Amino acid sequence: MKRGSFRPACCCFILWLALVCKLDAAPKVHGIEGTPSLSLKEAGEVLVGELQCSNCHEGERDDPLARKRGPNLREVGRRLDPGYLLEFLTNPHDAHGETKMPDLMGSMSAGQRKDSASALSAFLRSLGKEKSFPQWEEQGNSKRGKVLFEEVGCMACHAAPSEGPARESEAGLGSLVHVAGKYDRPSLAGFLHEPLRVRKSGRMPDFHLTRSEANDLAEYLVRGRQAKIDPPKIVAEKIEKGRVLFGQLNCVACHSLEGMPASKPALPMKNLRKDRGCLSEKPQGVPDYGLSGFQRKAIGQALAEGPESYPPERMIKRALTAFNCIACHERDDYGGPSVKLKSSMKSSQEGLGDHGRFPPSLSLVGAKLKPGWINKVMFDGDSARPYVHTRMPSFGEQNLGFLPALFSQVDQLPEVKFPEIPRKKRGEMRSAGHKLVGDKGLNCVACHVFNGKVAGGFKGLDLLASYDRLNPDWFVPFMLNPAKFRPGIVMPIYWSNGKGAHEDILDGNASAQLHAIWHYLSYGQGAPTPSGIGNPGTNLEVADRARVYRGRSRVAGYRGISVGFPEGIHYAFNAETGALSALWKGEFVSVGWGGQGAGNFNPRSRSVQLSQDFAFQPVNQRGKPWPILPKMTKENPVNPDPLYPKNLGYRFRGYSLDDHGVPTFSYEFGELAVEDFSRPQTRAEVHLLRRTLRITSPAQDSVLFRALVGKIEREKEGIFATPELRLKILDGQPRLREGREGNVELIIELSLKKGKSEFVFDYEALR
Repeated sequence: MKRGSFRPACCCFILWLALVCKLDAAPKVHGIEGTPSLSLKEAGEVLVGELQCSNCHEGERDDPLARKRGPNLREVGRRLDPGYLLEFLTNPHDAHGETKMPDLMGSMSAGQRKDSASALSAFLRSLGKEKSFPQWEEQGNSKRGKVLFEEVGCMACHAAPSEGPARESEAGLGSLVHVAGKYDRPSLAGFLHEPLRVRKSGRMPDFHLTRSEANDLAEYLVRGRQAKIDPPKIVAEKIEKGRVLFGQLNCVACHSLEGMPASKPALPMKNLRKDRGCLSEKPQGVPDYGLSGFQRKAIGQALAEGPESYPPERMIKRALTAFNCIACHERDDYGGPSVKLKSSMKSSQEGLGDHGRFPPSLSLVGAKLKPGWINKVMFDGDSARPYVHTRMPSFGEQNLGFLPALFSQVDQLPEVKFPEIPRKKRGEMRSAGHKLVGDKGLNCVACHVFNGKVAGGFKGLDLLASYDRLNPDWFVPFMLNPAKFRPGIVMPIYWSNGKGAHEDILDGNASAQLHAIWHYLSYGQGAPTPSGIGNPGTNLEVADRARVYRGRSRVAGYRGISVGFPEGIHYAFNAETGALSALWKGEFVSVGWGGQGAGNFNPRSRSVQLSQDFAFQPVNQRGKPWPILPKMTKENPVNPDPLYPKNLGYRFRGYSLDDHGVPTFSYEFGELAVEDFSRPQTRAEVHLLRRTLRITSPAQDSVLFRALVGKIEREKEGIFATPELRLKILDGQPRLREGREGNVELIIELSLKKGKSEFVFDYEALR
């Protein structure tokens, strides 16, 4: 029985039969079969993009969903098990039955296929040093990995490996049974940590895993791994033969490699016909994708009707299907999580019901959310719902950068344009909004967080983010009738027939009250805390182990982290930029309210304020002005560079605590992985904070580190001081140079070896 020779009506039946008869599975493209949202032609259009047809056939280059490339093969020898690589090249469908990689050697004899695969394997293994992942040495935790797999969103596309092939096929989910043979734990952890680095066009998204989480998830997926038998040792003759084959088989059509010739021309898309070439039931001399009968018919229909311009809503539907967004999100009449997936979706706020567990609807999302916020959520990992355990994955701006504008174009509601508020009336409107939000008004704070602060038992969406997130065109009709936009929501209707429940506020006029709330929220961090939010002011003490408190702070920014030690020396870390931003002695911090949470903290003693700018730059930037954190003022409240840390290559990866509660902060600078931790060092009456930077580099290199800014003087060799701080340099090559606003900058060039390098700095507060 051959692949694609029949098409039974029931998809589950064909999948079951494929297992029983040990047939090769068709390439897995989620959401195209058995869904009423796509016509046969639309399903074919999705397949044409996902199978990368336009890499060989001209005609779809203007379609952003057809610009798909294969994985980066530059370091494939480091990432993949060599035995698996050989097996996959010999017969992709046997090694991974649902792969979108075609069989390119179908016309060869068994002996020719074996020799060609061996040569290709040798060539690809020569592209990167094998098994060199020093930054992933630490062991993962399989139990934690299982929880991550079940909760963050993996189950939207994959069945758990423990469920076996039968369960995977029954569920219609992507199989992971090949993963343990394909990767070892370090290489899989590296891929899971940043999948888009290897597969820029890939459909495996970035879930913003920390290094620890990536290790745990990899440990769960490869537990019990048995490596494939290693192929023969690679020799120069085979490498050259493989390089030639790589070009002859037209691998360069999908996998670009430096120095390799461009792909050979093929028939234009308009000249393709169903049941011929790659669409034949038994392809010969052309790439064999192992297409199912449905897939061949769908592609044939798309080709027969010819290319056309895609209306915006159709482009949205195709994109949401191609990237399987509809596995978690519903939009209008299509998509949404399955019953099984819903059961795995968890929340830290169970009282919010399903709205606190499930990802939000995408219906009218372009009218609801501002394009800037959609970009932050899709590409920068921002979230307004921290209580939802399922994470919003990032497929990269390169793949879906066109989608926010399409949402805004398609999703329209009647325009709401609030009238300009005269300057003399702004205080009155702000006060009205302030009262309405608090417990003396509509009591919004009973169910919502406000600026990270909690009043009631619920911790719903932070109200203060509303102005940055929402369009007034959606805000006003939603507030007037929440259930119309989110059926089943517990939020009540506060205005009926144009009148508000509180007639003492703006005469109860619904339009005026909504305008007042919107105006009040527009003040952002400057909005006064509403009534009902407890803010008693709590002093945190440090006992016999280190104490960590996170929150907003004047000394550490929006994502501040304070660390206190029993020795009486403390510091603050700005997670937004990776900067050690303040140092002080004496008492620890005062917070805005009791408990651990995203509140406000400030030192209880006078602190030494350090720079909050990102502290690293490539060595080739030597002599150039240091890029500083943009500052906003009341006159210029808009951040001119909201992606400042990201544009410099910075990415915060969380922190871990040792047995004494001391945190190690993990972040990245380009390809460099940094572990940053500080501990007290007591010498007689001198209290020092010793900061250690462990930097993992893939190659020998150098990097610039700006250690100090201010009125700096060199006291003696390796020791520099400002009026408030003394810094001892134990490693690196320091030099002073003029900075901005009359300040001096201490720039240290750190020489990195391949693997881990360690640098130590001693900070002493002089007051």
